Amino acid sequence: MKTRHILTILATFFFSGCLQSTLNLPPDEDKIEQIEAGTLENSVRIIAGKPDRIVKSKYGYRTYYYRESIAADCKKDLETCIPIIIERGRVAAVGQQWTKAWQRQRHKKAAGVPRIVDQETTQAKITRLEQQVKAIPMSRTVDNLNIYRYLLQLDPDNKRYQKKVAFYEKRFDMEKAQKKATKKQQAATRKWQNARLQKFAGKPPAQMAIKILGNGKFHVWLKNSGSKAFRVEPGQFYLSCEKGKRHPIYRSKDFGKYVPPGKVIEGRVSFATACEPLEFIYLNPGVAKLHRVIPTPEPPKENAAKKSATAAGPKK
Repeated sequence: MKTRHILTILATFFFSGCLQSTLNLPPDEDKIEQIEAGTLENSVRIIAGKPDRIVKSKYGYRTYYYRESIAADCKKDLETCIPIIIERGRVAAVGQQWTKAWQRQRHKKAAGVPRIVDQETTQAKITRLEQQVKAIPMSRTVDNLNIYRYLLQLDPDNKRYQKKVAFYEKRFDMEKAQKKATKKQQAATRKWQNARLQKFAGKPPAQMAIKILGNGKFHVWLKNSGSKAFRVEPGQFYLSCEKGKRHPIYRSKDFGKYVPPGKVIEGRVSFATACEPLEFIYLNPGVAKLHRVIPTPEPPKENAAKKSATAAGPKK
């Protein structure tokens, strides 16, 4: 029994580590924001995971491409992906704007084109950047901030650039604080939901409890409350994120077994979607039809939050 428990723990760590790459989901925006010029190449892979595409340059550097969304395709359209240039084991540039500027300078240097810094070339850069920033919506705070910072470097006494940098720095800090507050609220809501979902529900011969792990991943407990054993297959699980539409299971290694009467089977299931779940479904023809509706989020009470924090598994 002890050996089985150890194997279960090892399998859980292995599965959780491999699941992100198996689902091939894009990295979170917050993770990409942690990467900057000078970051080690190994750190990039630890933070953002395996790149969706790697392009090698004849000039000796490599460009990692990460999808901005699930619908993005780095093989067909690189503009839908986030580029990260790697040179000599470190990050040289991040993002479409800065990688293109870095590549232009790098290719000129490799071709032996002398870098002439004078008033004319500086003015040409300012004109080009002014045109680019006009086309960028105000909502893209980071892009605006980076360009105005660069413009301020080119023209340090420009009052407008100073005001723009101050404005977007303040906006960036506010957005960062808002993201942090939103994540905290989402975590509290998920905790509140899981405290209710981790209780067994359903009529005999089967009862089910679930825990939302996020990004289409769930931990599931199924109890045989009947008098006969029945088999649980991975294909019997479904996820609904909108009325009338069900997502079939993407993968699970823990099911495909018989559950004897009075026993519980548990494991992880994953779906190829990161949508906000509305309903988790288990359909076993001739045995059970279980629907766990995700409860409507409510602000968790302090006492309830403390109580649910101690819950490690479903309440039987």
